Amino acid sequence: MSGYPEGLKRDEIPFAARIIAIADVYEALTADRPYHKATSPEQAVRTMASMPLDPMLLEIVKNNFQELEAILKKSEKRLKCY
Repeated sequence: MSGYPEGLKRDEIPFAARIIAIADVYEALTADRPYHKATSPEQAVRTMASMPLDPMLLEIVKNNFQELEAILKKSEKRLKCY
């Protein structure tokens, strides 16, 4: 894992930034884009395993995938209310 803009690596990258990186990649893979169709959540997690993301955090996502999906769906419903 390398950091931008200061060339940070692994644990040098702030913890919050590592979490946001995983969330950003997940959203990019599971959302329809003009240049590609959305992948399934399961496929997104498999794809992310080959990316330079924090392996500890990615393991947490894998182990808690169903609970995280339920939280995401619940928060999406709330956002539609606004």
